[in-house]
Amino acid sequence: VVQINELHVRPEVVRVPAAGNQVAWTNWSSSIATISFPASVAGDFTCPEVRPKFVVDGPRLESVHALGSNEDLVTPCPLKPGTYKYEVGLFDASGNRNDPRVTFSGTIEVVE
Repeated sequence: VVQINELHVRPEVVRVPAAGNQVAWTNWSSSIATISFPASVAGDFTCPEVRPKFVVDGPRLESVHALGSNEDLVTPCPLKPGTYKYEVGLFDASGNRNDPRVTFSGTIEVVE
């Protein structure tokens, strides 16, 4: 589980095994949060579809909004071995995806 805070994620680097991995984010900030990867990461998931929690939007693979301290924002299925950088965007109540008030990054390392 990755905790989203006001200015960072903890842990900043998550190491998970290749077999059956899953990452969950919990939003402890006072804002709406989204997770995004480069769109190419969609092909590194072991399932054919990343919906309903993620969607490819142009150059980005973006999540639905993460609200509150629940852990319902999770990767759609295991990621293949590799290193994946992602960005967290924090938004005011309007949730304007094109104008986050702050962004910061984290990394997922999937190891054999």
